[in-house]
Amino acid sequence: MAQKRLNKRQQRLERQRRIKKKRRKRLAIILIEIIILTGLGVVAYGMFVMDKMDTTILNKDKLEVYKDTGDYTNIALFGLDSRDGKLDGGVQSDCIMICSIDNKTNEIKLVSVYRDTLLKVTQEKYGKANSAYNIGGPTEAIALLNRNLDMDIEKYISVNFNALADVVDALGGIDIDMTEEEVYWTNGYSVETSEVVGRLYTNTLVDVDSVGKEWTKVSSGNCEGYVLTQCLCFGEEAEALAQEVGTDNLLTGYTIAEIQAIEAEEEAARLAEEARLEAEAEAARAAAAAEEARKQRIIANTISGTDITYNPTMSVSDDDIWLMACIIDWEAGYQPYAGKLAVANVILNRVRSGHYPSTVTGVIYQRSQFSGVSDGAGNPSERFAQRLANGPRNTECMQAALEALSGVNNIGGYTSFRALYTVDVNNYSDFVIIGDHIFH
Repeated sequence: MAQKRLNKRQQRLERQRRIKKKRRKRLAIILIEIIILTGLGVVAYGMFVMDKMDTTILNKDKLEVYKDTGDYTNIALFGLDSRDGKLDGGVQSDCIMICSIDNKTNEIKLVSVYRDTLLKVTQEKYGKANSAYNIGGPTEAIALLNRNLDMDIEKYISVNFNALADVVDALGGIDIDMTEEEVYWTNGYSVETSEVVGRLYTNTLVDVDSVGKEWTKVSSGNCEGYVLTQCLCFGEEAEALAQEVGTDNLLTGYTIAEIQAIEAEEEAARLAEEARLEAEAEAARAAAAAEEARKQRIIANTISGTDITYNPTMSVSDDDIWLMACIIDWEAGYQPYAGKLAVANVILNRVRSGHYPSTVTGVIYQRSQFSGVSDGAGNPSERFAQRLANGPRNTECMQAALEALSGVNNIGGYTSFRALYTVDVNNYSDFVIIGDHIFH
């Protein structure tokens, strides 16, 4: 009874996890549908071989046969979400296929119809393809295919979970490559499926019903069986054996108390990790907010301390303003205010020129333009990154950036400047000297 309660508890936890992770659940559902779809094509043959097919004659007048497709025989195949064996309607057809047989060559082609495809369920109404079987059984499901796909289907085969399990067993199983995530969620659904079809699946949890001297009775879902008692081991003994064998495929048995302790430890670790990640995220958000507030204070204080009417002549962000103030400090921090304003206008003139990048960021980080500023890949160098972190060293740099953006220009259309001591002024015909820089 203890093992039974444990098994039920684990199933309940599994259902809770599935509710919390709908997107992953959807992935698992799709995978299961693919698995069923893969097997559905051989189910018809398997049912014939095992002589387990029940035959139902449909009223052809209700099938809405569109036209004769000539030398082909078309058969509808339905894989039903039927847990009680019901096949005549009231259940969804989660897998829908059309089998087309060439009557001359006996060549078979299969095409699937996705269950959630919106098709005309009546002359006026559209709905999901799988709903037709639920509403009107195989007759309405076939009529839906004929109505929407111009088919002449009159025959069908419907199977439930049990039929598919029979065929898969007869084939000796089906090998499918799966990711770890897909394995996790598929195993979760396998618990329910095994109960419906009355079969154990690999690495399943079992209930120990009674332990005998030679045989131990076990069960899982609707399936019961016996295992040699001498082959069973639990707890520390099982763990020691697994380590000795050196494989992860062995199952270890635990008591209820051990399971509860393991789950509590895992849950505590998960909550601690979530708390750590949230704390890191909150710290990052706080740091970003503090940095943005610092920039805003500097910009606001600069505006309030001058007679500037900040009405930018181009669309810029606060980050652009900050970047301009820092590059002005970098290039003209010790120059007179007019020199700072001139540097700001060189940047804006380049943005407008059409011969340079069209953004403030692009101009400043353009390769080989402002000495020591760019890393060559459109990002700040390590040294200039420090300037960005510390900000401009005086408010004149911010004031110059804002004033230039408001339309004040003291150099006209000049797009370049150099240190005066590095050039021969006689080589320039159109220029202006401000401080220690020549602008041209």
